[in-house]
Formats: sequence, C-alpha cells, structure tokens
Amino acid sequence: MRPDDQIRLFDLPGCHCDSCPWWDLCGSALTEDACPELPGLRNFGGEHALHPLHPDLPLWMAAIDGPAYETVVADPVEPPLLGQFLPQLKNLKFQSRRLRGPAYAVRVRVILRENRIVSAAEVRESVGLADGQLLVALLFDRDDRLERLWAQPMVEALANAGYDVVTAPSYSTWTPRPRVEFLVNAKRSLVYFRALQDLHAPAVPRFAWNSDHDARRAARWLAANPKVTTVALDLSTYEHTRSWQHQLRGLAILDLMTGHRLRYIVNGPTAEGRCLDVFRVVSPDRVTITNNCVAAPAARLGLPPGASHSEKFAAEAAVVERAALTAESSIRVTRASPQVGNRDGRTEILS
Repeated sequence: MRPDDQIRLFDLPGCHCDSCPWWDLCGSALTEDACPELPGLRNFGGEHALHPLHPDLPLWMAAIDGPAYETVVADPVEPPLLGQFLPQLKNLKFQSRRLRGPAYAVRVRVILRENRIVSAAEVRESVGLADGQLLVALLFDRDDRLERLWAQPMVEALANAGYDVVTAPSYSTWTPRPRVEFLVNAKRSLVYFRALQDLHAPAVPRFAWNSDHDARRAARWLAANPKVTTVALDLSTYEHTRSWQHQLRGLAILDLMTGHRLRYIVNGPTAEGRCLDVFRVVSPDRVTITNNCVAAPAARLGLPPGASHSEKFAAEAAVVERAALTAESSIRVTRASPQVGNRDGRTEILS
C-alpha cells in the first residue's frame, strides 16, 4: 500500500481492486476514487463509461497496448515557439484580413468535416493568413468529435494537413467516471501522439491527471523521453476552485519532476487571475495560453458590442500579458527576499 493512498472507511463488497491487473498504474486502488462496485451508475458516467465489468474493456486495452505509458517511445520533436497567447479561430466564415498575430489555433469543430480534415492551406486562404503565420491544430473539443478522430483515416488526414503543430486529442478524463476510463483515455492520447509521429506530423503529446499519482506517471514518461520539449494541457473544464487548485498542484509536480525544462500549451484560462495562477507555477516564458475568447461576450473583455475578432484577440492577449508581468514581478520580489524564497523563486504547491 502506498503511503499517499486514502483507505475507504468501509470496504465495499465486490470491489474490483483486488483482482485488477492495473493496480499499480491506477494509483487509486481502495480509495474513494476507485472504480464503483457496479457499472452504469448515473453518477459515474452512465452505461457507456468504461468499467472493469464493461465487455469492451479488453478490446480497448488491447487497442492501446495496455495503460502503461512506457510502451510509447517518442521521436525528437521541437515545435515552433507560439508566444504567450495563442488565439483560437472560432470559424472560417469571416474574411478578416486583419489577423496579424504570429500564430493561431483551430479546434476540431472548425476543421472536421463529414469525411475529411480541412487543411492548413484552406484555413489560411479562408481567413487571410500568410504562409509565415503559424497554425496549430488543437485537438481539444467535445467527446463526440474527438471520437471521430480515432479512426485511422483521420490520423493520416491530420498528419498530411500541413499544420505547424498538432496536439494529441484531449480524450475525456472526467471525474468521477471509473478509473479504468481515465487509464484508457489518458493512454489513448499518447498512442495518438505516437501515431501522428509515425506519419511525420509535428505532434505534441497531451497529458492529464486526476491525482498526484497521475502527474508523477506523466513526469516519469517525460523524463524518459527528454527530447519531448512541449506538452499540451486542457484545463478548460475545471471551473470550481478545488478542482482548479488540484490541477495546479499536478502541474507543479510534473514541472518539478521534469526539471523545469518543458514548454506548455495550456488551453482554457481566460480570467487574468487564472492565467496568473498558471504563471506562478510555471515561468511565463515557458507557457502559451490559448482560449476561445472570440466566443466570450465583448463586455467581458472591456470592449463595445460588435467588437471584431482581431479586437477580442488583442484584448485577451493584454490579459495574458498583464498576468505574466504580475507573475514576473512577484518572482523578482521573492528572489530578493530570502525570508520567502523557494526553488527558483517560484511557487510550488506540493504540500
């Protein structure tokens, strides 16, 4: 039993942990986060959520070569620098011709068609981007869209679509779905990353965690694959303070265990305070914040109704820049004060 496990007050009849072949990889055996006794419970994701008793679980485990990350070995990958803020294009219907930023991202909903992937060249033509402006295929979206990407033709289409960066898909890791669903979907993202690399795409792996154990597993894989320099994270669904702080804790663990060397593409934060939270864990010069700010009301960004996409992008970039400047200022103060100093002057939420 690991010292960080929390034992249930009462053992549940029929608990699956004792017979689970993935006990050590799971990290939640016999805790309140362990798989529920019965599958299909509404509070645990419903009938389609994977569970130790789900008939398709062996097929899924075979498809991903089991949940261990170590079966995936990365080729060297050095994606281009994307800056502190990466705007997301909401659609390809507007002809802006005023987008002058160095890089933009497109989500699955924008580039997934009935039976094909919209190419980077088509995106550039539609919205008026020059060849030198980078395009990122950000594969973070609704579950139904991401599931369509699992088919082999879509992997090939993405790899051949000409994007400057392609993130691995953010397959769902919702809680409190059974832990085996997390194990499958977290590994699926890594398998997809490797499949993109096999087709010579400029792929970036995506990691997720629901516990400190998960963050440590990701960190160990990254330590074993030191030529991976950039990681994609999807923090868009952690609305409550407790879950948000838990994600920051996992990020601090991962960054510490990988020697503060990685760059991160972080999807989700919009409020200045949330951006500042991230920058207090990881240096702003190693983080790219991306979000769908064009879908937000103009008033939230301090803009008049009817503000253009480029105006919204500029306003959100200013939010991120202010958070970065605040974080850097606090780091300089901390470094100058031995009374409150910590590792590299950075906040570490590991206690």
